[in-house]
Amino acid sequence: MDKFEMYIQIRGVVNQRYSVSAIARKLKISRNTVYKYLKKSPDEMAEWTASTMIRTKKLDMHKELILKWLREYLDVWVVRLDV
Repeated sequence: MDKFEMYIQIRGVVNQRYSVSAIARKLKISRNTVYKYLKKSPDEMAEWTASTMIRTKKLDMHKELILKWLREYLDVWVVRLDV
């Protein structure tokens, strides 16, 4: 589930007067996540989710090598998956 969708769900459940613990159980997330999302305004949440999409990941620097390996050894992986 998308972070902004989760934020909207949390806001909707809060309006129904659920406790933070009940929201966390219902959405299967931690109470800390519920608190973090409740502190943010819709504008702050939109800005934060947009910033998480443009961050670099640890494996980004190895992307080309990994893709090369996958293309080169695809037949080996397929055979191993059939076992």
